[in-house]
Amino acid sequence: MNQLRFGIDAIFNAQAWSSSRQAQAAQTASANATAVGHFKERGLNLKVVDMVDGFKADKLKATDRNGDDVISLSELGKQLAGASEEELSRIHEALDLDKNGEVSGAEFKYSMPVDEYFDMIAKSAQAEN
Repeated sequence: MNQLRFGIDAIFNAQAWSSSRQAQAAQTASANATAVGHFKERGLNLKVVDMVDGFKADKLKATDRNGDDVISLSELGKQLAGASEEELSRIHEALDLDKNGEVSGAEFKYSMPVDEYFDMIAKSAQAEN
């Protein structure tokens, strides 16, 4: 299993990227609302597939070992092998966006750096050439 590779700066960058991405998705949905309505009138339902979200969901599943949709320090520690207790605590705190002491699955995915995903896509494209 691949271990997570991120630190505080990567988390903050991922959170900014996720925020920007959500705004772009909302703008796209708004801009395409009329066209989507025409498809629905004809009985066609469109489904948007977001590969980045799929990647993040896979990482969440691998990290959230007990499936409770909360990432504990212990679960995070298993994915960030070699991190000190202090580093784990700082990372866990950075992931906890609502500062309630828990990292929900949504917070984890929102804060997940996607460099690894884009590296995987680039390697796949290189292998095809």
